[in-house]
Amino acid sequence: MTVTYVFDFYNLYIPKGKKYENKEFGIKIIPLKFAEKFEKNRTTFSKPYYRAGGWKTAKCFIKTRTEDEAKKLASWIEFLYSFAQNRSVFFLGWYKYKSGKKYSSFHSKFVEQRENRFSELIHGVHTRGAFYTRDISLFFDIALKTLSSSKDIKLNEILTTIHALIISHSSLVRELKFLICWSALEKLANQHYSVYKSKNKLFSKDELKKLKADLEKTLEKSLKNDKRLNLVKKSITRNFLYEHNTVEKMKLYFDSLDLGFDKTKLNKMLNKLIGVRGSLVHNLNSTLLIKEPQLLFYLQMIMENVIFRIVGIDKDTQKRFLLHQYNRGNEL
Repeated sequence: MTVTYVFDFYNLYIPKGKKYENKEFGIKIIPLKFAEKFEKNRTTFSKPYYRAGGWKTAKCFIKTRTEDEAKKLASWIEFLYSFAQNRSVFFLGWYKYKSGKKYSSFHSKFVEQRENRFSELIHGVHTRGAFYTRDISLFFDIALKTLSSSKDIKLNEILTTIHALIISHSSLVRELKFLICWSALEKLANQHYSVYKSKNKLFSKDELKKLKADLEKTLEKSLKNDKRLNLVKKSITRNFLYEHNTVEKMKLYFDSLDLGFDKTKLNKMLNKLIGVRGSLVHNLNSTLLIKEPQLLFYLQMIMENVIFRIVGIDKDTQKRFLLHQYNRGNEL
């Protein structure tokens, strides 16, 4: 037996006269009258909607067998709309639906502190020629399908990555924003490498054993009575010396996703970004990021495209989205 649960959503915009409906997952989202006022005034400095905060703009009806399943789907909607509309989209309360009656409850949660004034990432979807619609159901249909078919580990990867990008747009200091984004991407690249790396060894087991022995002999001659000898001998036994480094792993991962960036420019940008990461992690030095603050923006832009791919949006489908074209520069 299925039950319909109603979730009050904040800062979620669906155009007047439209609704989002996904029959496969039993989801229907209907805008409230206030939604148009919120959307019209949220970029006006003198209006309260400009700042961080929540305004009830939509009713979400989810028909499921259990309350936990409904809450899970509502949580996915939070992540996906927050990503697509570039602000904190969230629900606080829900109740069982019954004609003429409401059973209210309240669920408190942490909501990222983000202002509502920024341009959404996905403004609309092209229909034909220069025409487009503000209805972005296409994105949600594909993304919900991907989330529902993902195993727990993959699902966690996707949601963690989206959350990392959302956090990077909050009120944290720039250095933390950068490291949160980089860590999320590095984790994805490492996971991809562990699964898809070549099974062919650079050296056979016997060759590797002989190579290490020869290196040790050479080192003993070069570093005789040197205190660094044992440290270096220990280092050459570590497996990671025969693995790709972090940047190479990220290049392999990005190649597999076909992000749509110029490959030469992307690789050049990655070298810059790894330099910032190294100075922050190893030296607590943010000079590089202060000198080129746009590097955080480029990292976020790469992350946006990664998220499109991992939620099932290929390059051709992404071209159908009308993305707000702020000044992207020419480095990607």
